[in-house]
Amino acid sequence: MGATDAAADRQGVVEEICGDLLGNGILCWLDDILGYAADATAHMELLDKVLARCEEYELKLHAKKCQFFATEIKWCG
Repeated sequence: MGATDAAADRQGVVEEICGDLLGNGILCWLDDILGYAADATAHMELLDKVLARCEEYELKLHAKKCQFFATEIKWCG
């Protein structure tokens, strides 16, 4: 029974961590975080904020699953 709640719990944790960034350049789905911006400067500022949150909450990123400054991605797939 606990396993069915795992996805909702993970989503809630990511939403809590991203907080005010959600809808302001950040979308989250379970443990996936997508950042978007109009230009490279704005993207870098957003990336700094996201990485700071990850550090603050001691989240570890899987380097092979990360894409930065991509103009097109396949997300959640």
